[in-house]
Amino acid sequence: MKCPACEESLKTYKVKDFDGLLVEKCSGCEGLWFDDNELNLVLRNDNVLKELNTNGLKNLHKSKRTCPHCAIHLSSGLVGKTGILVENCSKCNGYFLDEGELKKLNLNRPNSNYAKLLRSNRRSLKRKLPKFFTNVLESDESVIWAEKPHLITYILGLAPISIIPGVVIGLLSVRGANIPGGAFLTSLLLALVIGVFIYINYKNVLYVLTSKRLIISTGFFGIDFHSIDYDKVTDLTVSVSVLQRIWGSGNIVFATASSMGVQSKFNKNIFRSVLNPYDVYRRVKRLTYNSDLEKTA
Repeated sequence: MKCPACEESLKTYKVKDFDGLLVEKCSGCEGLWFDDNELNLVLRNDNVLKELNTNGLKNLHKSKRTCPHCAIHLSSGLVGKTGILVENCSKCNGYFLDEGELKKLNLNRPNSNYAKLLRSNRRSLKRKLPKFFTNVLESDESVIWAEKPHLITYILGLAPISIIPGVVIGLLSVRGANIPGGAFLTSLLLALVIGVFIYINYKNVLYVLTSKRLIISTGFFGIDFHSIDYDKVTDLTVSVSVLQRIWGSGNIVFATASSMGVQSKFNKNIFRSVLNPYDVYRRVKRLTYNSDLEKTA
């Protein structure tokens, strides 16, 4: 049998602590295929198990992946409120899970800090998120993943911007220009002001993946929303600096036909300093993949 994700061979393995249970695992991407009822046997989280058997998958849509048994397109959907997207065959009721998703289902931990944002006691977030849902999301659009950038690497990544005024003032001082208050103090003051603006901007930044598009909220005093439909994404790039590698974060750049995916301090099409960037990359890749199928179907 061929893997639904990468078409490598699926190999059969015995499941530890489950006598006689055999499941298929991909030798390439390490995804798991569960035949009818097998997923129920290995799910240890009662809440997830009840949700799956009672309500099934949410926000179902057609996937480009095909069932290794029935050769029909799988259906892709969310498991409850976990934010985890899995595939199911409507004919044989088999399930396909990407690498690591079974562990996440058993832990019942969402792949984002979205629930924390909703429960936040900070009035700014409480005020913005309801407006975000009311005015930005469509009636049939659901949030799959949402997260703020990592604070330290995000601010330090933009910090070089605050050095530019100091360099300009220094050059003017060397050329004999009269700088009120002195070049050093003026440069320091401007750097502090820019740093404050960067921090204010951070408080308004939120990266979101929905069932239809990716959305980036930014802004200093108000909130600006920038969105890209999945079918407009032509390429994805992950970049991790030395500092980001230490903290486990990275940048994801979204190339479109108009943007060419250039990564810069001012590029709008970018998730900056997101934690676990390769996990987010794989999630976006799947969403754009399924969107391409719906576009051509």
